[in-house]
Amino acid sequence: MRDRTLRALVYGDVNLNLIDGSAVWLASTVECLARCGVEVTVLLKAPVQTDRLLRPLMALEQVTLLAPGGAPRSPDTAADEVVRLHRAQAFDLVVVRGSRAATAMVRVGALRSVLWTYLTDIPQSVTAMSADELAALTELITGSRRVLCQTPELRTFLEATVPAAAGRTLLWEPIIPDLAVMPAIDASPGDDHDDRPLRVGYAGKFAPAWLTDRMLDLPAALADRGVRIDLAMVGDKVHRDDPDFAQRMEAGLADPECVRWHGGLDRASTLELMASWDVGLSWRDVSLDSSLELSTKVLEYASMGAAPLLNRTPMHVRLLGADYPLFVTPTTTAADVLAAASQDRGLLRTAAQRAREAAQHYMMSDAVARVTRVLQRAFPASSTADPSSTTRPVRLVIAGHDLKFMRAIADLLGARQDIELRIDEWPSLGVHDEQASRELLEWADVIVCEWAGPNVVWYSSRRRRDQRLLVRLHRFELTAPWIHDVDPTAVDGVVCVNDHYRRRVIAETRFPADAVMVIPNAVDRDYLDRPKAPGADRVLGMLGMVPFRKRPDRAVSILRAVQEQAPDFLLSIKSGLPWEHAWIWRSPQERAAYRALLDEITRDPVLRRSVVIEGHGADVPAWLQRTGWVLSLSEDESFHLAPAEGMAAGSVPLILEWPGADGVYDSRFVAGSESELVERVLTTTMHGTWEAASRDARDAFPAEYDLPAVAERWARLVQGDS
Repeated sequence: MRDRTLRALVYGDVNLNLIDGSAVWLASTVECLARCGVEVTVLLKAPVQTDRLLRPLMALEQVTLLAPGGAPRSPDTAADEVVRLHRAQAFDLVVVRGSRAATAMVRVGALRSVLWTYLTDIPQSVTAMSADELAALTELITGSRRVLCQTPELRTFLEATVPAAAGRTLLWEPIIPDLAVMPAIDASPGDDHDDRPLRVGYAGKFAPAWLTDRMLDLPAALADRGVRIDLAMVGDKVHRDDPDFAQRMEAGLADPECVRWHGGLDRASTLELMASWDVGLSWRDVSLDSSLELSTKVLEYASMGAAPLLNRTPMHVRLLGADYPLFVTPTTTAADVLAAASQDRGLLRTAAQRAREAAQHYMMSDAVARVTRVLQRAFPASSTADPSSTTRPVRLVIAGHDLKFMRAIADLLGARQDIELRIDEWPSLGVHDEQASRELLEWADVIVCEWAGPNVVWYSSRRRRDQRLLVRLHRFELTAPWIHDVDPTAVDGVVCVNDHYRRRVIAETRFPADAVMVIPNAVDRDYLDRPKAPGADRVLGMLGMVPFRKRPDRAVSILRAVQEQAPDFLLSIKSGLPWEHAWIWRSPQERAAYRALLDEITRDPVLRRSVVIEGHGADVPAWLQRTGWVLSLSEDESFHLAPAEGMAAGSVPLILEWPGADGVYDSRFVAGSESELVERVLTTTMHGTWEAASRDARDAFPAEYDLPAVAERWARLVQGDS
């Protein structure tokens, strides 16, 4: 529970005097944030000429609108104004749409901790993205605290393309008004009979790729086939990059024999008009079939009972089902679909009902619930009882060479009002910028050394008596020579991630027992909780196979045994390769073990087609969507995040007992032998109970491992309240 009202600034590089999808997005986002209890300042790009989209926002007490006094804002002037406002008002989040404006805000450098960037206007395939565009996108994502993605498809693309996206992406789906505030649509129009003209409509911008000029040809084309339609269009934004298109579009809109053009309408009036349509047109050029965006207009049509006519794409199939009858395909034109719909009004009504059910997920009330949870997780409560207290925040430095297990925790610590955070990131285990570290040491109240490496030796020998030094020890550091160079009296707390290693630290080092504690590793449950892909139940997964003590050979052995009864099973290993790690490949024993394993796979034709080794990458959530079982087969682990990440994603954990495993995971997921794990897989598969096992794994995810819970424990420790 937050102890204060959040403040947000929202800026869209879009003119709200013209109604299109981006303008509607901005209005919906502002309303949603306000309904979540956030105080919202809206920085408008252009002076107000019409309040069609702004009227609902003006009625919200928590919303403040700021329009420019003169010319529309450029990306640079918008960035400068956002920085000025942020310095004056200290926003918790700055939501920006438009990559040029967002890039300008990243480059001013003062907004990194608050910038939530909504991305759509970027290349949406790897082949369409140049090296310069990839570098620019990486800069933009790295400079944002959160990256908002309109669809799961766009989110997955960003995570696979830009490693910096890992842990930053949020699903920020389109928002449409609640049915409760819409016109009643269950009753059919007054002259609703099957021989009346089909009512067809379009709302949005008029652009070549949106085929809006070709929509004007539909009434005549269908009349030649004996089919009558009434075509209506709403909108006032005509793209003028192609003068011939603009002239053709405007001439068609002006022809009342062809179309009833309503011009630009406010959103409520547009929705009311949609409720009278049978079909809403979202038919587009095939060049947009690979788009990773979902049209808000499709959802608005659906919610109002106008069955969307749209291209058959994977995204639209996900939304409406493979057998949805109003898909345009390479062999079925828009005219074909409308003719069929006119002849079978019952099928049309069925399609409209299915679409309306699909749209329910995107209603404002559902969005408010989702965004409220997002905000609660992104902005933890401050432990300071009085938010107006003049006590300054605790100054915290986190220092280490590998922050992958700490970044998400640091993000939440840095979002608190009672902690001011700075990072001392070392390039490698024993290499750092000593001058920068000295400056941070001088500034800090508390230092957290992530990994008990040479960073602990350096900080422990230099810390002041009024400072506190906390250390997190994972595993390998326990047997490293430098651990004995640390003065135990200079360390105020040693954090281990399980009880087994806590006991070892007490037994094998000079740290006093009362200074050694357990705080588990953190898993962002919501980030990983995504729908499974078809066929995931037949995929065994191993996340990380380096060094060899993780025992990828055991994974292959388990796959062989499972395939004796279920030959369609696959093994997917997502990992860096051993020769990519010099310290591994220098070892003759490691090289020999990997060569033997890879030779076994390549020689066996069955293994060759059923073992897939994917490179290490930030797209772990997408990999888990395709993976039904997560293996943990190591000889030794301190925690092993993979099973917990799998559980959050609905993957069933298969853990071969390693020392301390039963203290980290429920004993029902831990087995004493490979054969026991094989039996679990086969029994579940033969009984058809994998979906139930997947639900059980999600339900069994330990709440104390969830990121906000772990970050709260660290916050208490940093504050001295452990």
